[in-house]
Amino acid sequence: LMLAVTSDTRNQENFLQACELSSQLLQTVTAKYPEFCRHHGHSTVIPAPLFWIGDASQDALASFEYVNESQVRIGKTEV
Repeated sequence: LMLAVTSDTRNQENFLQACELSSQLLQTVTAKYPEFCRHHGHSTVIPAPLFWIGDASQDALASFEYVNESQVRIGKTEV
């Protein structure tokens, strides 16, 4: 599963809102994934993290609040 969020560089507020909503959606999927695996006969030992930020522009990276050098906070979600 891959989710891409894009925006015009002049629309930072909506970009951040889209990122926050996306991270909330991915957290919901992440919470349900072990049960899905169990139901389909797969291992429920899931390596973490199940989602992360991949390639991002310098403008996008500058928009995020950094928790540490490898994690950002999007709204209330640390990624």
